[in-house]
Amino acid sequence: MKNTKFVTYEQFGAVGDGKTNDFAAICATHDYANENHLPVKAEAGKTYYISDTHVNGAVRPAVIKTNTDWRGASFVIDDSQLSVHTDGEVYGVSIFSVQSYYEPSKVTDPELLSGIIAKGFGPETRKIDLKLGYSALIVPYNNNHKIYRRRGYNKHEGTAMREIMVIDGEGNISEETPLMFEYPGLDFIEVYRFDDEPLLIEGGRFTTIASDINCVVFDENGRATAAKQHYFERNLYVKRSHTTVRGVEHYVEGEISYARQKAGEVGAAYHGFFSAKQASYVTFEDCVMSARRCYHKTWSPVGRGGATGTYDLSGWEVNKLVFKNCTQHNFWVAIRDGVIVDANPTDPDAVLSLSPICNDEGKSARMFWGIGGSNLCKNMEYIGCTLSRFDAHNGLYNGKIIDSTLVAIALTGGGDMHIENTTVYSENHYKQNNIFGLRGDYGSVWNGRITFKNFKAYVYTDKSTSPNAPAYREYAPSKFMSIGYANWDYGYRISFPDIDVDGMTLYDMNTRELINPGHEVPLTTSVMVSEPGIHLENTLYSPPYYCDVDYDGDGFVDGTNVHYDDVVETAGVCIPDSRKNINRITPPKKVRFANCNFDVVVWDTSALTPDGGFFGDTKFYYGNGEDDYYLGTGHKDTCAFKFRECDIKSADSE
Repeated sequence: MKNTKFVTYEQFGAVGDGKTNDFAAICATHDYANENHLPVKAEAGKTYYISDTHVNGAVRPAVIKTNTDWRGASFVIDDSQLSVHTDGEVYGVSIFSVQSYYEPSKVTDPELLSGIIAKGFGPETRKIDLKLGYSALIVPYNNNHKIYRRRGYNKHEGTAMREIMVIDGEGNISEETPLMFEYPGLDFIEVYRFDDEPLLIEGGRFTTIASDINCVVFDENGRATAAKQHYFERNLYVKRSHTTVRGVEHYVEGEISYARQKAGEVGAAYHGFFSAKQASYVTFEDCVMSARRCYHKTWSPVGRGGATGTYDLSGWEVNKLVFKNCTQHNFWVAIRDGVIVDANPTDPDAVLSLSPICNDEGKSARMFWGIGGSNLCKNMEYIGCTLSRFDAHNGLYNGKIIDSTLVAIALTGGGDMHIENTTVYSENHYKQNNIFGLRGDYGSVWNGRITFKNFKAYVYTDKSTSPNAPAYREYAPSKFMSIGYANWDYGYRISFPDIDVDGMTLYDMNTRELINPGHEVPLTTSVMVSEPGIHLENTLYSPPYYCDVDYDGDGFVDGTNVHYDDVVETAGVCIPDSRKNINRITPPKKVRFANCNFDVVVWDTSALTPDGGFFGDTKFYYGNGEDDYYLGTGHKDTCAFKFRECDIKSADSE
């Protein structure tokens, strides 16, 4: 192969007939290309079949380190016979892993780490002296402090304090990735060096034939005892900075049918086919994505356990993760002859993919899971996309949604979140009917500003007309945002975000018509009224709950005098006689609504606390002028805002 400009899969034995397993040949092609720094080109018109991913006796991915051209070719990833019960070594490995030529490294020198901490390592830090001599993505770790301690369904005790940062060869921290937390110590720092050249992966139509095996576990007597949820990878995983994936299409076939689901079977969960991890500047552009079915375990014989989430895009510890001009082909769907199919929004039976459906017993679940989610990312963007969900599970710093169409926006993190020229269809399986939400399981935290400009939202004003929705499903009046409060230490201080809205128009979800001016939209759910003391040192009504951990090893649940051995593996330890607020919420400085066709209702809780209420020092702007604001909530006839006196009973009934 001397003097070749690129290599092909056929040169290493691929058949491309859609029947022969070509995976070993694909791996060999990329191995040779990586060693010789050559691009790879698939043959247009061929279909490369991938099933068993053992090569020379071991499961592995095809490792991509050079430009790859899949234009005109198709790939079939056959998972139909993979079982969540027995095939973990196979389904837990990616099909394609995009990797750097540089191996990750770790800084563990105690003297160096102590020196960094001695100079101060937090939001004010602008430089870190690692003496790398090259640009990199770094991840500092403090294992002695946990953040994102999740409450509720899928609760967990949190993750080690960490976040991503981009530094140059001199150790200067990029303005894009400032530190979010103040670190009391460092255990180590992971280092992911940048490659010198950008990488392009282009084209290709991928079809996943999903696992067809029921995930419900039965005992020796045939009784259902659990429903396994181990995530399948089997994806395109980008672990290299400065990488663009362009024009890749992904479709899914063979998922457990609607009829089998109604009978109680649970399908396999998948991580995103389009995934990225521990990298900076990763772009997925002009890609076609597929929402995955949502399997509700309460429909199964298990009867408990919530929903199985499964994705088509995901990001983990990525800076500047951009989805540009990406579309979800099953954004609108319909059930026809017992089969879920793609639909056009104008079809009379079309519903959104996140719409609820019912089984024969009237139990409700989403039809599809949201398209994706992210963890510990910074500067994540949707540009020109039609995708069902923008979901920052934990730790997003800065984000953008521009020129896009979505169903749900859910946020956790901080910095600046900018949403412009975007439409949201506010379908929600639950009853909140909010335009967007701050994830309550992570504390409803956004420590920064959220900006809306030229935004459209379709909301329910009364009852869903979805043909598959439960007949009893009554929607509460539309709300601007959902938040939750729990007297629980999430591992960080939480602030209510500053809100800046310039141009928001509401439409009725049922009629698709413009809502008449004067429609009232509460700023939030009523949590600040049912517990008015969320910002105070002591709450009025809510006792603290402590995560059942003992990190300091003294034999007691951290923060309490409760013996750890007495409560291990509980949902949390309540101190019923205490009113200590271990989750004090910082109120916003500014809330602005201008050029909207609705009025914003703000609960006036000033009579319930001694300090003027949660919003007592907040400036409510109704225009662009510096003096166009109301201070606090003690106002009556106003422009844009309706400040309502309330008591706890009236708020709870809202």
